[in-house]
Amino acid sequence: MGWIYYMPEILFVIAAIIAVFGIISLVRSLSADKEGKILCRKCQAPAVKSASHAYLFLIPASFDQEYEDAEGYLSRNMKPIAGKDQIPTGRRACWLEVFTCTKCDERQVRIRDFLQVRGEEYLKGTYILPYASFRSLTEQWEEMDWNRERR
Repeated sequence: MGWIYYMPEILFVIAAIIAVFGIISLVRSLSADKEGKILCRKCQAPAVKSASHAYLFLIPASFDQEYEDAEGYLSRNMKPIAGKDQIPTGRRACWLEVFTCTKCDERQVRIRDFLQVRGEEYLKGTYILPYASFRSLTEQWEEMDWNRERR
């Protein structure tokens, strides 16, 4: 009876260790999200909001339409809007929030894709993505003269 005899037990222990680390990671992520933070994609340290407000964008998706490659699709198709009153019926929008890691200063964004139905936001997806892909969009949103648009 060599070590092969104990292979099922060895595999079970390895799987159990991986599951424990996965559960710990999930609990950390959920507790950070509850506190308004996210975990850094690079070093897993807590990241905090960099801006006091969230940016609102319209996307060309409707109802249950799905898209692959969230980073590419969203960075190419998001259009800045001033408020939820500018979301056409049946179209989706997304909130973008910028976060900075408390340890490595890496910037990233959390995007919450939603459909607005009778004033309620129905979440379609949440994505944590690199800030670099969305920097120009946040700058474009900041440069908009929203008072001029509402006249």
